[in-house]
Amino acid sequence: MRQCVSGGGAISDACDVVDAAQPKLRACHDEYAKQHAPLIGSMMLTASVDAEGRVSRVRASGVNLNPIRPCLRQVVQKLVFAPPKGGFALVSVPVTFLGKRTRPTRKQLAGMVLVPAGKFWMGCAPSEGDCKYGEIRHEIDLSAFYIDKTEVTVRAYAACVKAGRCSKPNPVNPRQNHCTWASEGKDDHPVNCVDWQQATRYCQHVGSRLPSEAEWEKAARGSSANTYPWGNTKPKDHACWGRRQRRPVGTCAVGDYSSGNSPYGGYDMAGNVWEWVNDWDDAGYYDVSPKRDPKGPSRGLERIIRGGAWVDVYPATLRSSLRAGAPPARRRDYIGFRCARSAR
Repeated sequence: MRQCVSGGGAISDACDVVDAAQPKLRACHDEYAKQHAPLIGSMMLTASVDAEGRVSRVRASGVNLNPIRPCLRQVVQKLVFAPPKGGFALVSVPVTFLGKRTRPTRKQLAGMVLVPAGKFWMGCAPSEGDCKYGEIRHEIDLSAFYIDKTEVTVRAYAACVKAGRCSKPNPVNPRQNHCTWASEGKDDHPVNCVDWQQATRYCQHVGSRLPSEAEWEKAARGSSANTYPWGNTKPKDHACWGRRQRRPVGTCAVGDYSSGNSPYGGYDMAGNVWEWVNDWDDAGYYDVSPKRDPKGPSRGLERIIRGGAWVDVYPATLRSSLRAGAPPARRRDYIGFRCARSAR
């Protein structure tokens, strides 16, 4: 028998009220999908119901539906139940949206490269040196996906801002004076000084998403477990790096260093800007990661960034296995992003 009360006393009409709320919960998604890509994911909302049957608090778990979390909570907050036995109850309100998977169009795939399905070695091998805690080498099997050939440029991001779907980059730290936004001659440079949410919103606007950490690493190093995108030789003129004190200071135009391309044709997967990925940072995740299409931890304090940047001066910061974390709200002139999308 279906149970909708997960704690406290029984409520006679709990499931009926939850079922009646589904159209309003669906409306949250549909309104969002009019302006962005349909969402695919699930979330569990838990409502604390008081003695009068009114919702006093709503908790939400799951991150796939974060863009519509405030709307979903507001719907649940307004529900009214029959008074629970014992004067208190917890009601579970599951929400799942499967979106509408469609084959990507040629226009959507323009500027992306295909990373074929298959296994690869993820993490740091002892031969790479400078391996950090949490970078345990392990084999992962990924489904095929597409990833942007270059980091998202100022020109591309500006189109999203003009459409009213993205907010302007704005460094939290005023000393971040190498932001590319509104900088003359930087239209073809990677947009930087954007936080994780801004990166996510842009990717959704173009019908894509941020890559998982595993997807990013395979796109960078391929199936051959190279230390760097181009191979195992230490970086020299392969990437935009070491420009903190060397003129010109700051980012480079995307695609300037074709000798550093990844095996699948991706540019600047080492250097230029660190790149946001979708995963939360957890040093112990590799120990428990599924071997097939890992999506990362369900929660955390920081998001993963990958690839190194123009500010870095040590070769080890450009290795494809290096993991770093940053608070999701961080906006720095050394952080940008690129998008990905599933191949099916």
